[in-house]
Amino acid sequence: MPQLSVLVAAFDAAASIVPCLESIQSQTFEDWQCVVVDDGSTDHTVKLVQELAEQDPRLVLLQRPHQGVVAARNAGIDACVGSFIAIMDADDIMLPDRLAAQLLAFELQPSLTAVGTRVCYMPRSAVGSGRAEYERWLNSQREPSDIRRERYVEMPVGHPTLMFRAAALKSLRYRDMGWPEDWDLLLRLLDLGAEIGIVPQVLHHWQLAESTLSQHSSSYTIEAFARCRAAFLADGFLRDVDHYALVGYGNTGKRLRKDLRAFGKHCHLISEVHPARIGKVIDGAQVVHHEDLTEHPIDKLLVSVAGTEAREAIRRMLQAVGLTEEDDFVFTA
Repeated sequence: MPQLSVLVAAFDAAASIVPCLESIQSQTFEDWQCVVVDDGSTDHTVKLVQELAEQDPRLVLLQRPHQGVVAARNAGIDACVGSFIAIMDADDIMLPDRLAAQLLAFELQPSLTAVGTRVCYMPRSAVGSGRAEYERWLNSQREPSDIRRERYVEMPVGHPTLMFRAAALKSLRYRDMGWPEDWDLLLRLLDLGAEIGIVPQVLHHWQLAESTLSQHSSSYTIEAFARCRAAFLADGFLRDVDHYALVGYGNTGKRLRKDLRAFGKHCHLISEVHPARIGKVIDGAQVVHHEDLTEHPIDKLLVSVAGTEAREAIRRMLQAVGLTEEDDFVFTA
């Protein structure tokens, strides 16, 4: 039995599936099984995978009617036989040492449930400022504690870079909740106390293409991300309270406040620097300046500010007045 399974869900991936699978075949670690789940492709994806599988029995093709990526990945999970399962997108490239480096990380840190790697978006000519900032943020995560504290901001590790202990992935599986299934999985793992590690090397080339799921799926809209964030905050950090304070009232903060109301969580205090808002009452929430925040009673505090530097400045300010991250406050943007 192979030690490791690689799971690739593919739909109309004829333009990219061959270099994707060849990058798996080029791994320095060779004791793997690769399960390719074809999700009802209408192009030549199946034919191309079959041709490669005839030459390499480690490649296993599973054909299914088109039901979407969640159903495809779950079917693939059932077919994976390794003790570890590495995720791979059908249009991406893994660098030769990726699998070996992740297995070594598990060996060095037996407490880890999953391990990701740093990423590089490709082609570089298609990387705009937003993607570049997200790439920098992803690659700034170094420890399991970093991933845990950043979990509500956005998906803090590239999903197609992840390798899981098979038992954990088979237990949780993917869910279709109308929001990103990868972030949903990660948040559920972290809620169970799992540790997610990072190999501090770029070992995955993340391809930017018009056909990628995040470009078109309704589960990857800004509104879907916001619903996901609110649902996990309500059932996690805010579980034992009905009210919270909010630092920052930009678009993300406004949307989060609205979504949290649906879970019975209400904002009673807003901390802002915008001079036109300070001193006002917005939907029952008093607006105060950041410097006056700690003069008011606070049980739980959500920080919704954009940018790594701004988050770090607020983190230092809150820690200086004795507040503890994860217990008293978390970052949500």
